[in-house]
Amino acid sequence: MEEADKYNFIALENFNDFGEKLLEFLQKNYKEPPGCSSFKIVFTTEYLHWLFSEGGFLGVLRYGEEWVGVASCPTKKMRYKTITQNIFTVGQVCIKEGFRSLKNLKSLGVFCGNIMNKTHGLPGMGPGVPMLPFRKAPMYTMFGNYRIGIIQKEALCPPQNKVFSHYNFHLVDEKNSFLDKYTEENGWVLCYPQEIQYKDRTWNVGVITSYDTTGSWNQLLYNACNKQFFEKYDQILVYENHERNFKFLEELGFSRVSNYSLYIFSDSLLKPYFLYYNFFFL
Repeated sequence: MEEADKYNFIALENFNDFGEKLLEFLQKNYKEPPGCSSFKIVFTTEYLHWLFSEGGFLGVLRYGEEWVGVASCPTKKMRYKTITQNIFTVGQVCIKEGFRSLKNLKSLGVFCGNIMNKTHGLPGMGPGVPMLPFRKAPMYTMFGNYRIGIIQKEALCPPQNKVFSHYNFHLVDEKNSFLDKYTEENGWVLCYPQEIQYKDRTWNVGVITSYDTTGSWNQLLYNACNKQFFEKYDQILVYENHERNFKFLEELGFSRVSNYSLYIFSDSLLKPYFLYYNFFFL
């Protein structure tokens, strides 16, 4: 058998069948978030269970029978104004050292994209390493080189100018999940707990997952961090997006920790509100 012929793909849909092996694979091979050298994400069964709690599949690249790459492809419910729909939210994409190449990454992406689009008839979206050269369906770049910000409590400042959220394609989280939720009259913010190891220290980081508000989004984020999230977390992490411009995050005290690009898995034209995708996790 030729070396190239040993590569093959499988899609696993039952979390109980793959959850334990996925956790072990990520713990051994997923060393850092995109652009953050020396960081290590601490994965948990609870987190992965939540990630796949509404369905989806795990795309696996194998070399013979050995797992050498994975792509987490859970489904989540998203909402834009009165429109609610299911999409795939592509999470951890991890390829084992020694098998990492743009070719393998692209092949795994195309395999998963075809399952999302052709088998299930749904688009997929997810943040990843910035500026990968993906230009056409089923995997292409929606926008590139956006910033990820991080803040500690002592740096938090009230917004100088309130910015209002006119377009927001946000997560619908109706189940009792492990996400933390801050709620006020005009809206809510979801945040998930993530341990990150850096050198010899472990940080409890809260990742702003999604939010919705009829008021000012930067005032909402300030209130959520100031009144609730910093009671639990050492640091808060947030992703810039098409409307959430980083200059307004800097006003709150966030500083850039890395960059990312948002990738689309779709073989058909998406509605314009997909530009305002607002669901992020490491």
